[in-house]
Amino acid sequence: MTCDLQTASSEVPPAQEPPATAVAKPSAPLTAETRARLGRNLRLLYAPVLEQPLPERFSRLLDTLAGTGEGESGR
Repeated sequence: MTCDLQTASSEVPPAQEPPATAVAKPSAPLTAETRARLGRNLRLLYAPVLEQPLPERFSRLLDTLAGTGEGESGR
């Protein structure tokens, strides 16, 4: 079976350029007040999640990972 390279290459669509995206301008650092407000709001938002019990499956995984130290292959 032969392949006509000229025909095969003409059937392949040309590579498309990725869409242009706006480049974000560097912003000023956050003030201490803004960082504190963000921290408070994030703690309020995630407090209920932190109160949930850790699933047993994750607990076993963490125990397993804690048992393997650096330099050990874990096998």
